[in-house]
Amino acid sequence: MKNFQMNVKVYVGFEAGVDYDPSRVRKGKPGSRAPEFKCFNCDKWFKGEDWKYSLNKMWYPKADLKYNTNFLCGPKCSAKISPKYDKYFEV
Repeated sequence: MKNFQMNVKVYVGFEAGVDYDPSRVRKGKPGSRAPEFKCFNCDKWFKGEDWKYSLNKMWYPKADLKYNTNFLCGPKCSAKISPKYDKYFEV
């Protein structure tokens, strides 16, 4: 139980309207552990448990991204949209 309490304390949440577009997030289905997200590239809804890809303003600071985190549904959408923003990539 101690580990669970520790994990809760170090959890960092996202702020709607600043870190992500609130219109692209909705409550998950009953029994789901996470919300559902709308893909930034294809506009398809997907389970939050499957979220592994995003287009982040931290990696593309000079790009015209309005939100810090833009959710992507999978590797195909990531591969399709990344070339558009590669010119803004900074290391």
